[in-house]
Amino acid sequence: MKKQNLILYSIWAITVGIILLFGQYGIVNVNHELVLGISLIIGGLLNAVFSFDEKGKVHLVISTSAFLYGIVLTSINSMEVISPSPIIPFSLLFILGSVFFILFIDNRKIKLPLYLSIVFWVCSGLIINNSNFSFLNYFLDNAFYLLYTFWPVLLIMLGFSLIFKRK
Repeated sequence: MKKQNLILYSIWAITVGIILLFGQYGIVNVNHELVLGISLIIGGLLNAVFSFDEKGKVHLVISTSAFLYGIVLTSINSMEVISPSPIIPFSLLFILGSVFFILFIDNRKIKLPLYLSIVFWVCSGLIINNSNFSFLNYFLDNAFYLLYTFWPVLLIMLGFSLIFKRK
């Protein structure tokens, strides 16, 4: 692991640890699930940025999954869903499709991940269309709003990746 990557991961871990510690001692009011979701989003972004063009695809798969699971967890937490079980099949298929699409972006010579991502995304769309759960649309709206809210964070992470990837 490069020294710059280690510094960013260290800052991320220290920040999350301080927030959780302050929440545990009552200094700030912290929802642990929300902190976990946001930390998965930021950690997944950090790892994904530095995992492209490397030999190990496992890091890319894990970081993409962590990022998307963080969005799902944060969305469920902010909506205060009583039973998130109808969201899980859709989320699982959508995350699998996104992971395969990221693998395709990483190596465009192999087309199988692209085809698998399309299949998983179509299956997740069919689950939404065939379900009678009206809150799935609300969940998607909330997830896209969360992505819109984190847009500045994405730009900051892109800037850091450009700075630390320079040779």
